[in-house]
Amino acid sequence: MGKWIGQHIFDLVARLRSDVYLDDISTGTIASGSNLGLDSNNKIVKAALTSHDAVTLAGTPDYITISGQEITRNAIDLTADVTGTLPVANGGTGASSLTDNAILLGNSTSAIEASSHLSYHTPGTNQDFLKIGDSSTTTAGITSDNSAQLNITVEGSTGTNAAGNDITFLAGLSTGNAAGGDFIFRSSPSGSSGSSVNIGTEVAKIDNVGNLQIDGGLTVGSTSFVNNSGVIQVANQSNITGVGTISSGTWQGTAIASAYIADDAVTFAKASGVTPNIFGNVIKVLPSDFVTNDDGGVTKFGIGYVDSSGTSYGMKPTNANTELYAFVSIPEGMTATHVDIYAKQNRDIEVFEIQINANTMVSKGTGTSNTTLDITDVAATSTNLLALKITTTATSDRVFGAAVTIA
Repeated sequence: MGKWIGQHIFDLVARLRSDVYLDDISTGTIASGSNLGLDSNNKIVKAALTSHDAVTLAGTPDYITISGQEITRNAIDLTADVTGTLPVANGGTGASSLTDNAILLGNSTSAIEASSHLSYHTPGTNQDFLKIGDSSTTTAGITSDNSAQLNITVEGSTGTNAAGNDITFLAGLSTGNAAGGDFIFRSSPSGSSGSSVNIGTEVAKIDNVGNLQIDGGLTVGSTSFVNNSGVIQVANQSNITGVGTISSGTWQGTAIASAYIADDAVTFAKASGVTPNIFGNVIKVLPSDFVTNDDGGVTKFGIGYVDSSGTSYGMKPTNANTELYAFVSIPEGMTATHVDIYAKQNRDIEVFEIQINANTMVSKGTGTSNTTLDITDVAATSTNLLALKITTTATSDRVFGAAVTIA
């Protein structure tokens, strides 16, 4: 059925055998899937149809499959579907193999490095160690960054009444008769104002046999016990009263009561009074202790005591050719260090170490009477003693006595 709208429109099916042109065609969108359109001359044309071979998949990986017109993406099997080495930039290691027990280290965009200087070490069952260095290493260490505090911690135990585990420090083990390594502690003393890092110096050391050396003082609790010169600092305590300083082996405090001296200890305090000739640290040699040698002849033995005060007083040799000797026993545990022989004249003297069971005489020093002689120290033994000699040269010589200093 046709409708008149100012033009002839026929509601009929028309079949045109030649080209059809349309004038004044408005622009618009061709419906999806349409195959008709206008060319540049507004002629109605049919789009050319093209065809292609069926789509197929090539290759062995199966993470992509196709069925008809449907392509399916499956999960990638990294073992079967991936080959080659994945670079670091793509999230890989950049390496095709890694050294056993080596610790991995980043290397910028290059392959991860399995360092030969840092590895995991298992010397025994359930023993886990981090090993630093190899056969070429001379120094190894653990350092914190940014001056941060460095802690080495044993994790706390768990469970009821569980004991904590130890931290063991083991210095280098030696071979043969060589000494093992020491434990050395270093820090830096304060320097001048500034931002420069001070040099670390040794402040303490424990050697391979356990001897401890501390360059500073030692404080026990809140009490300074030893200063940095090694001098004991003892504060007054309930059972200790600081009364002075012990120096050069001489006690300078109050007298020690005999009740606190061991029975087998040899002391000047015990010797005084028991041996009348000892006073303090001096053995007194009496005038009667001197005898003559045989240089004056067999008929001139003997010595006389002049008992009048004045220039004639003292022990008198009976012959100008004789020398006078005195013999002194050194108390057990003591050492003779100095000798004084007192006489009217300054005469040559000499001190010998002799034995009660031998015929030896070993000189320990020579000097002059009335002047202290520092002899070679003679420690007491079960058989030795001192022989004190003064060389008198005239019968007018006089000897008063002698003193032996012991320590």
